[in-house]
Amino acid sequence: MITGMNPVPWAMITGMNLVPWAMITDMNPVLWAMITAMNPVPWAMIIGMNPVPWAMITGMNPVPWAMITGMNPVPWAMIRGMNPVPWAMIRGMNPVPWAMTTGMNPVPWAMITGMNPVPWAMITGMNPVPRAMITDINPVPWAMITGMNPVPWALITGMSPVPWAMITGMNPVPWGMTTGMNPVPWAMITGMNPVPWAMITGMNPVPWAMITGINPVPWAMITGMNPVPWAMITGMNPVPWAMITGMNPVPWALISGKNPVLWAMITAMNPVPGPHGY
Repeated sequence: MITGMNPVPWAMITGMNLVPWAMITDMNPVLWAMITAMNPVPWAMIIGMNPVPWAMITGMNPVPWAMITGMNPVPWAMIRGMNPVPWAMIRGMNPVPWAMTTGMNPVPWAMITGMNPVPWAMITGMNPVPRAMITDINPVPWAMITGMNPVPWALITGMSPVPWAMITGMNPVPWGMTTGMNPVPWAMITGMNPVPWAMITGMNPVPWAMITGINPVPWAMITGMNPVPWAMITGMNPVPWAMITGMNPVPWALISGKNPVLWAMITAMNPVPGPHGY
């Protein structure tokens, strides 16, 4: 939440920009966005009237969050040379980041292998999926699956207190609930699914949304005691990726002072890859 009445998390950067994860301003130093003038589409829209969010960069590429060709300036993909950008590392012939891990698995952010229904984790041998690089010196955030990996969104070890990964015992972390046969990433379509970014219940197979009622805007639930992460716009919201109050130590939000959180460093020595992931 940076300016105006923009109630959408991960964006609040300009005037009436309601689109999360987009920052559409000239000197917008926020990574994962800054793409084009009036680009109202979150996380992508790089060419012409590309209405497909989070990717669609070339030809008929229907795979969101990937487009790995030519001069792809879209964050979360940079697959050229020593691409140090997190959420991309596409070694080998894996053109689909965050997924392609088994046979014809067309479902991004999940496809793991075996009985691993936990999206964003890939805990297997040669898992070439980004945000899960299982290598010793893996410097890519959102993956570190080794030793004392302090990077959020992947810690698959012991008492990993990092959200988006906890793959152990009573995993109360969002984006990781590993129960039943829920093959839908970011949605957990089962009974009392307490996982944020989904709470669907019933047969709601749509990830990142299905909130019930009149709330059709995923990642933004701006109401009363909204317990959904990436939005909590009230009181002492302790939910990661949204904290809109005081000393919010949550990553992907802190837009002030010496915010040492990765993927947010918008000041001085910001070690996080920029708008284009360079």
